[in-house]
Amino acid sequence: MEAQAPRTGRPPADKSPASRDEILLVALRSFADRGYDGTSVRELNRALGVSHNLINRRFGSKEQLWKATVDRWFGELVEALDPTAKLDGAGDPVERLRDFVVTFIEVNARRPEMARLMNAEASVAGPRLNYLFERFIAPSLVPAAAIGMQLQATGRMRHVPVGTLFFLIAHGATAPAAHRPLAALLGIAEPTDPETVRVHARAVAELLIQHPG
Repeated sequence: MEAQAPRTGRPPADKSPASRDEILLVALRSFADRGYDGTSVRELNRALGVSHNLINRRFGSKEQLWKATVDRWFGELVEALDPTAKLDGAGDPVERLRDFVVTFIEVNARRPEMARLMNAEASVAGPRLNYLFERFIAPSLVPAAAIGMQLQATGRMRHVPVGTLFFLIAHGATAPAAHRPLAALLGIAEPTDPETVRVHARAVAELLIQHPG
């Protein structure tokens, strides 16, 4: 019996040489650095070294790719925050606030592209910003704000409006890792170094805590 000739042509999308996470990480970096409109699916395929229509075959459209990208990486952040963001969770609320702030900053330092993507999307009202807010910001912000209000009512946290708290942590505190050239000019040479991040994150948390005396 003659050996069957090998099949030719492009492999199925689910047999791609690029894994789903590899695709979504390249997409995250492009959406963060070039914005949604500036991101080209064809260029992403080229950067991955795959066929020109592989991403469309796997994700359907650029919009669906964007959603898959934020679901993957912002979902990782919300999952990491979940144990600290529950109002009825165990432990001292002050320590849970510290853990929330430190975890938020550390996860963003590992994926600084998330903060840059959020900076881009936050300046334009529309369905993408609404998607981010409803799926990722509100689920972690609302419980964390409740913890903050509880601590403020007992004099254990400085009085900070919820919106100010969010911008302080989500935009200001994540800036060193997201904007490394500026961080370097300010003397933060390695803003994603785990120890540097931990010191920075704990300093941010301490700014919020009202110490007795």
